[in-house]
Amino acid sequence: MLHFTFENLAPYASRIISIKASLLVSRFANPIAAVPMPADMKAQKYIESEHPDIKRLARKLNGSDPSEVIDQILHWVKANVRYSGYSSKDRGALYALKNRKGDCTEYMDLFVALCRANGVPARPVGGYICPENTVLNTKSYHNWAEFYEGGIWHIADPQNHVLRQNQSDYIAMRIIRAPEDNGLEPYYRFRVKGEGLQIRMN
Repeated sequence: MLHFTFENLAPYASRIISIKASLLVSRFANPIAAVPMPADMKAQKYIESEHPDIKRLARKLNGSDPSEVIDQILHWVKANVRYSGYSSKDRGALYALKNRKGDCTEYMDLFVALCRANGVPARPVGGYICPENTVLNTKSYHNWAEFYEGGIWHIADPQNHVLRQNQSDYIAMRIIRAPEDNGLEPYYRFRVKGEGLQIRMN
């Protein structure tokens, strides 16, 4: 269940509006309802898939089929990148490769960049991991990746070493695109317009 509280801060007219929503999630991916593979899987900001260093490593992680490539990429990222704690600053795939550290965002960026450099469609995703009934907390926001295989998008969470597992636990709030393609502009989860309105999520 998701619970959002909206408060009108106009003088003498304060009102609180609560919205509760139950979200039912299937434990199985549905190929019929799958999102079509996008034609454009080029490099973007923070996902430097065309950088020579990224391409060099991607060649080493090649395999006989896309599934093997994906497995090798996830295991390499998990084994070679150290979690350095949360950072509010995005640093990107190249940073993660050169410094061998980062938070969930850098794990995600490097995985996606290596997939794209190997011709495997992949995209960065942000949201929440909800294994059971959960009250979402903004501090629990997490980034992971999805890759396209067999006509559907699959979960890859290199920080937590999750690949094609527990897919119904992952609730995506945002597909992270290049700035020019992002309707939310610099915002991550929602955008509010208008004066006298405050939104809290918890």
